[in-house]
Amino acid sequence: MKLHEALTKSPTSLHFACAGAGVEFIRRLWRTPGSSSYLTGTSLLQAYQEIDTYIGYTPTGGYCSREVAADLAIAAFRHAARASGVGPEARRPIGIALSAAVASDRIPRGEQRAHLCVISERACFQSHLRLEKALGEPARRRHDERLADVLEDLILRLVAGETGEVAELVPALLERPCFLADGRRLPAPTGGGLLFPANFNPVHEGHWETCEAAERLLRQQAELNLEANPPNKEAISVPQLLRRIARVQAEGARGIGGGRALTVTSGQATYLDKARARPGSAFILGADALIRFLDPVWGYDVGGMLAELRALGTHFYVRARRIGPSVTGLDQVEIPCGFGGMFHRLDGHSEISSRQLRAKEQVRAS
Repeated sequence: MKLHEALTKSPTSLHFACAGAGVEFIRRLWRTPGSSSYLTGTSLLQAYQEIDTYIGYTPTGGYCSREVAADLAIAAFRHAARASGVGPEARRPIGIALSAAVASDRIPRGEQRAHLCVISERACFQSHLRLEKALGEPARRRHDERLADVLEDLILRLVAGETGEVAELVPALLERPCFLADGRRLPAPTGGGLLFPANFNPVHEGHWETCEAAERLLRQQAELNLEANPPNKEAISVPQLLRRIARVQAEGARGIGGGRALTVTSGQATYLDKARARPGSAFILGADALIRFLDPVWGYDVGGMLAELRALGTHFYVRARRIGPSVTGLDQVEIPCGFGGMFHRLDGHSEISSRQLRAKEQVRAS
């Protein structure tokens, strides 16, 4: 099956990012009429500062590397996810990246090589190729054509349900897990802050209204927090995390959500885990989350947990939620004696939930 035919039959949203090579593969994607049905765009990056801007940071270990290829693919997947749509008509995003050192006008000291990375909802994998040392334009074309062949084969195998070398991309994501609205990626924040932990599946107006209520009260901007291993739920895969990040940033690009940072964590499933990592934090949550948090059915020593949270300087800002036919707020939740000063009421209440939105999308899809 040819590349165009495979991508047309698969509801795909594909973005390709490359540095150092990739022109031939871009040409193959572009030259076929109808490629706009799956191709969201290509990013051909040459200058180092353009690569820095695209991946959100300046690499310290060189630009032709496995790490840079992974981060190029992470950024490419987010581009594809932003254009993939939502609901029953959504397409499956694929981010493809190439970081290469190919033939130029002089023989290099090191090897000529390429690192490839592909991220899709089906699989994430990476590949490394050694190229013969050569110089000049004919050799450069040969290298680029070989890389295009490899990329084409990877995509065909991916669409067919096969995988290559499965890549563990969580470390690449967590190396710089803080995604800023302007595209930068930073190391994990330290110290306290106003944090809003949620699954954001999907993000919606109620999330933004809750953030705004806390920000008005504390006069500081909230930071969104997305845990890769949420409590009592399945782990969230890297593609799923990136889709949620892309959706948050897409709303920010439309002027929705206030341009807040989003930080991905792993191993901080509970509020206590988060508070230990960042003492002095203030957490935003809905009344439904507060009820679950204080329920001993999860096996926690609630009193001991709250005592440690208080010692860590933790505070909670709670917004009412509609739960069933009634609105439940902080006043309707029984706080263990002696800990009431840690909990504060936020104005307003939320009528909508991510679960409701997911149910509506499933109905439209059926």
